[in-house]
Amino acid sequence: QVERIWPVPAQASVQFSNTGAPARYRVLDAQGRLLVLGTANTGINTIPTDGLDQGAYLLLIGERPLGRFVKE
Repeated sequence: QVERIWPVPAQASVQFSNTGAPARYRVLDAQGRLLVLGTANTGINTIPTDGLDQGAYLLLIGERPLGRFVKE
């Protein structure tokens, strides 16, 4: 089971792979605030990041952290 986030750092969007069943994803900022909520389908997913400020973010699928990414 390989799941990853790319590109890091991100600019206009970030992509991630979901090898599990479709589930909710969340993007949280460094203070734990929910900024983006969506549905992760099985396979490759794209999240637009143009509405996010520069900084570090945490991506969760369901309750499981997938990883962190940086927005330039």
